[in-house]
Amino acid sequence: MRLVDQWYDLRAGDAIGFEDMPAELQIDPEARIGMIVVDQFAETICEVFGTEYAEIDADQGQELIGAILGCITQGVSIGLGTIPDDSIDKNDDNRDSDETGESR
Repeated sequence: MRLVDQWYDLRAGDAIGFEDMPAELQIDPEARIGMIVVDQFAETICEVFGTEYAEIDADQGQELIGAILGCITQGVSIGLGTIPDDSIDKNDDNRDSDETGESR
């Protein structure tokens, strides 16, 4: 889903109020917001299962990140699906189409 991809790639330095964030957060302005969040999920999941995220191999790490992004994408899709059609901007060219080619 394009929306999740865009979120994943947002630079922390582009966030509104980035300059006002506490220094103890030590967030690199070039860090990607989505990556920070997904890495935190991955670290927490590994911790629950008694392992360190840094100790799993690259393939397992990529599989875990892919699964987390899949869950986030599914959640966003479900959430967007609950928005009534009449609240969708009628001028939004980014709307999805159904099988008949008609816009929602």
